[in-house]
Amino acid sequence: MKNEKSIEKLLKPHSIAIVGASDKTGKVGNMLVKNIANSSYLGEVFFVNNRSHEIEGREVYSSVSEIPKDSVDLVVIATPAFTVLDIVESASEKCSQFIIISAGFGESTEEGQIREKKLNELAEEKNLTILGPNCLGILSPEWGLNASFAPSLPPKGDTAFISQSGALAVALIDKAKVLNVGFSHVISIGNKMHISETNLIKYFANDKSTKTIILYLESIVGGIDFLGAVRDARLAGKRVIILKSGKSDEAQEAIALHTGSLTSGDVVTEAVFKKMGIIRAHTINDIFVLASLSHILPIGKKISNIAVITNAGGPGVITTDEISICRNLHQAMLSEENMKELSEKLPNAASVHNPIDLLGDAKLGRYMDAIKICIKDENIDAIMVLLTPQDGTPSGEVAKFIVEEQKNTDKLIITSFIGGESVKNSQKILREGNVFHVGTPTWVVDVLNELVANDSFEIPELNEVNQEDGINKKTEKILNISSNDNNRGLYFHEVKEIAREYNIPISKSWDVTGGLGVDTHVVYPCVVKVDNPNILHKSDREGVILPIKTPHELIKAITLLKNRFTESNTKIIAQPLAKIQIELIVGMKQDPVFGSIVIVGIGGIYTEIINKTEVFVTPISEEEIEKRMITGKLSFLFVGERGQRPYNISDVVDIVMALQNVSMKNKTIKEIDINPLLIYNNGTNPNAVDMKIVF
Repeated sequence: MKNEKSIEKLLKPHSIAIVGASDKTGKVGNMLVKNIANSSYLGEVFFVNNRSHEIEGREVYSSVSEIPKDSVDLVVIATPAFTVLDIVESASEKCSQFIIISAGFGESTEEGQIREKKLNELAEEKNLTILGPNCLGILSPEWGLNASFAPSLPPKGDTAFISQSGALAVALIDKAKVLNVGFSHVISIGNKMHISETNLIKYFANDKSTKTIILYLESIVGGIDFLGAVRDARLAGKRVIILKSGKSDEAQEAIALHTGSLTSGDVVTEAVFKKMGIIRAHTINDIFVLASLSHILPIGKKISNIAVITNAGGPGVITTDEISICRNLHQAMLSEENMKELSEKLPNAASVHNPIDLLGDAKLGRYMDAIKICIKDENIDAIMVLLTPQDGTPSGEVAKFIVEEQKNTDKLIITSFIGGESVKNSQKILREGNVFHVGTPTWVVDVLNELVANDSFEIPELNEVNQEDGINKKTEKILNISSNDNNRGLYFHEVKEIAREYNIPISKSWDVTGGLGVDTHVVYPCVVKVDNPNILHKSDREGVILPIKTPHELIKAITLLKNRFTESNTKIIAQPLAKIQIELIVGMKQDPVFGSIVIVGIGGIYTEIINKTEVFVTPISEEEIEKRMITGKLSFLFVGERGQRPYNISDVVDIVMALQNVSMKNKTIKEIDINPLLIYNNGTNPNAVDMKIVF
């Protein structure tokens, strides 16, 4: 993890060298020169190019080492990829912070990937801080610095934007001017070879000029460090908003168990966001809306009770309908006194209930009366003002009035002037007057609902499981033996040994491969199953026979399974036929970024179809598991809905914690499935009927 001082120097340098500076229009080096020359940056700037002597009236140096200064805070490189490594190595004598604009690294050919690997090794060796390669650069409005090839600086504000796409960063800057949204920093991280989103979130958590952190990411790196950085930001009172692409699962490797399929694609990302209270933007437009709202809406500001004012019944009803289905928002009820005052000022045909319908011929006066009454009503936290372009309604005058009212009240006023050309100028008046405007009112309702939920989110602890404390030698031995036999998984008797070491309640079983011996005390009725470390889905291959009621039926079933499964390493086991009440799946999968992921869901053979699952990103606590169990998708089992006796939540919590311990102390285990785990609400102990371990 790069320290804050090195990132501070990169984002707020007192001196900059541009390597590849050019006077040729169209070249990236020329754009960098012009951007810095046209900005209000007050630090020293040095141009470096071994083919020029003067650019923009400034002396040009043939290398960074020739700059007549002991050290330079930041070197920006925009030269062909094959030259970059030598430039960085030479310049590292005077500078430790670099932005590499150049493409042609890990994002390109095998040669580029080798080049990036060598560059990363050099950075580690020399203790350098490198942003990029293949990035747009940085823009720091507070510092007056445009060290990028974006055409201009965005307005100054309190939002930091970190983007894996330079093009999206440029689009956001352009749109921000229209929406009147300002930024503390805009940073393009490119290939994020050395500086990643994790480093920057951690930095901005402590940056006083930043209140909101917005990111566009195609991938997430850092695992537990990423979680920790987000936690730091949340504890510092800052929202973290992420637009994450790459939801499809086409490139994923073959999945072995049910747990794998239930944690594939975007599921882990969603679980990470849910765990840490990250607000998820689903579209580019979401980013703009969230950036605007975050700027005007401090964390903790009460906006739950909303009044809707409209001159058209349809949009008003649609908007209040959307509010009514939101868990965290409510239709505000005006006080009787204010309803009476409003009814005296509005025509008889108007509605003084929420939504307040001013009718289609509403003039400025009706909007003025309704807005002023809503502002003074203590039952109302926020006001949504809708306007459709009608002959009788002066949209421009209404917009100007709202701008003035917003200046004089702490209550949030959200506007939606619905239409095109006829309300274009009014929308501009609102935006320039720092009044929030959105084209579709229902859309902003959903965003507000998420903001309210996020602001009250309880930030979790991240206490890691001590992997050295209590490593189980028996488990390690079992895994090593099975691995040496080239097995993909374990036999059930091996799984049982591991389960018992971690206090997982697992079903009894008897090895009946050789038939019924004198010492084989099978309990009837029972189930007969094929047992092979490489057969993971027994039911799919007709490897389960039930019910078995007599020894004769058992012998017949054993013979049938032996004929069906002829692999030399196949065994046959019998288990007691358990009474079924509720079947759960509890499982674990090792994620390449976030490590152990644990799931709990409705189990059985249709688990993927039902897909009613809670996904936990480790490290997790008993409190976190219990809270999700009683508030999430499985809450109906544990809160006693419809007169049913609730199931014992502690049984599930204990097993989830056990799987966390198994997985985090035995990293060679890739997946675990307990499916089904039978749970009861009559005092019967839980029972892991089948459990698979894949490594």
